[in-house]
Amino acid sequence: MIVDLQAVQSADYPERGIARHALEFTRALCEAHPDLVGAVLLNPDLPAPDPAPSSLRAIEAAGLLGYAGSADVSGGAIYHVISPFELAVPVERIWPPFVAEGGMQLVVTLHDLIPEVFPAHYLADPGLRRRYRVRRELVRAARRVLAVSEATRDEGIARLGLDPRRVRVIGAGISPEFRPAPSPGEALARARAELRSLESEFVLYVGGTDHRKNVEGLLTAYSLLPPGLRARHQLVVACRMTDAYRNHLRVAATRLGIASRLYLPGYVSDPTLVALYQSTALFVFPSLYEGYGLPVAEAMACGAPVVSAGTSALAELTHPLGQFDPTDPAAIAGAIAAALSDPEVAGALAKASDRPPPTWARTVEAAVAVYEELLARPRS
Repeated sequence: MIVDLQAVQSADYPERGIARHALEFTRALCEAHPDLVGAVLLNPDLPAPDPAPSSLRAIEAAGLLGYAGSADVSGGAIYHVISPFELAVPVERIWPPFVAEGGMQLVVTLHDLIPEVFPAHYLADPGLRRRYRVRRELVRAARRVLAVSEATRDEGIARLGLDPRRVRVIGAGISPEFRPAPSPGEALARARAELRSLESEFVLYVGGTDHRKNVEGLLTAYSLLPPGLRARHQLVVACRMTDAYRNHLRVAATRLGIASRLYLPGYVSDPTLVALYQSTALFVFPSLYEGYGLPVAEAMACGAPVVSAGTSALAELTHPLGQFDPTDPAAIAGAIAAALSDPEVAGALAKASDRPPPTWARTVEAAVAVYEELLARPRS
């Protein structure tokens, strides 16, 4: 089989999210089933990640990494597109002619259908809408669709009319470095070594900055907390952001009266991110919609208590006592306050984060079961 890995070259999400999923899934697949993978392809029109992540170097060291158009794909029976909605590249790079010419069976990973859920925000531009809809047909044409959550599977069936028999849930995994710290105090020291303004008690958000991530709703909710809780817990919003967006959040925080309690460190490295997860008093994820919710799974794997929206795939990850309506700042504030001050809620959230985290090995085996099912069929 052939794996398309150009998601790691995307300028839209170069470090985390789908790029991380694609890379870690492919690395685990190549390690567990090297005889099954014929080639892992990058896009020759895009620069490779620099510096190359260790997982990508491992795939290259195994002799499996190549470029579409030049790598030998003869004999490939399955073509797995891990990120079918790459809008910045021609569709021929996502669904190359050699796939049909070679009679390969198409498999795609479905991460989410967020533009379908919020078309006014993501598909208002006619050109962008056309590109998205062409790639949507790629998903419809696939022999098998591998969904990262039950919620995403349901969305694919409902919104794209996918045959339920062709859609399988494989989930997602967590990289091994996301694990509880032997000592929260030591983790806090590591985090504060990089982030000098970090206080010893803090509430953490990690994610993106587009509207569905609901960062402004989080700021409003934080402003509704009892003054004592705000005084004891700094709010940390850690993600890549433009100077304009940073200024926007600062203006909003000033208007809400929480400017002195908001810390905006921007993008943080993975080691610092792990230390933040391991030492936070609470991780909050107010997103309106997620196909999976990787930051939530990472935070829980690190032992952090988590409260999140009780919508979309997030409802599959978090404890009901830690879920809220993300459109209601008062509900978000209530969940935060309960997690920080109610022993019953705090205990339930701690127990939820003590569960074994999802692994890439499990995800890969679910995908391999689908590959083997297709390989057992006669080639068309």
